[in-house]
Amino acid sequence: MKKQSPARYLILITQVGFSVIVPTVLMTLFGIWLDKKLGTHFLVIIGVVLGIAGGGEETELAKQAICYVSAAAKYNIPCFY
Repeated sequence: MKKQSPARYLILITQVGFSVIVPTVLMTLFGIWLDKKLGTHFLVIIGVVLGIAGGGEETELAKQAICYVSAAAKYNIPCFY
C-alpha cells in the first residue's frame, strides 16, 4: 500500500479548522446584518447556532476523510465515530 504524504494530513486537519470557522463567522455576520436591518437583537444568536451546526456537519465529513487516509483504512480497521 502506498504511504500517504504528511502534507495530505496537514491539508485534512486544516480543512477541519476552516469547516468550523467559516460557516460560523459567515452566519454570525449575516445575523448581525439582519439584526441591524430589522431592529432586532436575537438573530445573531440564531446565526451562530446555525453556523456551528453547519460547521459540525462539515467536520464530520472531514473526519471521515481523515479516517479513510489513515492507517485504519490501510489495515482495514473500521473507524469508530
